[in-house]
Amino acid sequence: GTTIMPPYGECDYWDERYTREPAAFDWYQGYSGLSAILRHVFPLDASLLHLGVGSSRLQEEMARAGWQHIVNVDYSKVAIKHMAELHKSLPQLEYRVADVRSMPEFADKSFDGVLDKGTLDAILCGEGSAVHAAAMVMEAFRVLKPCGVLMLVTYGDPLSRLPYLNKIPDWDVSV
Repeated sequence: GTTIMPPYGECDYWDERYTREPAAFDWYQGYSGLSAILRHVFPLDASLLHLGVGSSRLQEEMARAGWQHIVNVDYSKVAIKHMAELHKSLPQLEYRVADVRSMPEFADKSFDGVLDKGTLDAILCGEGSAVHAAAMVMEAFRVLKPCGVLMLVTYGDPLSRLPYLNKIPDWDVSV
């Protein structure tokens, strides 16, 4: 039989999923699997933007490990409301409803680092995926300070993801 993939690129899908399944869920890796590289690329005092936070607990563990300022965004109002309530005792974490493809609420060059864990992959499952994925990468680049770092945790093969990153002039990409 044919397997039909969930509409990972659609906001309504995520609102419904987070309403039905509010429990924490981390795609691919949790903090323990990423802590060494996170510590390598992001100083504890860096201002970070976490794209497509969903119900991840990664940022909670990062805050407990010493990171001081993480802005977490998602276009699911359900997820943001739930996570903001869950982490109201952690002043290092801020939650905002935002669409990673267009974030006018953030100024150019306003973050030291941008973290994506699975959001680009979800976008690539949706309609018009190439255009939306390119828009997300361009927004990440726009909000990064000079010498800032985009950490992209993806299930995709580097050959399928690098074309989106290589469109940015003067960006050093390492796999």
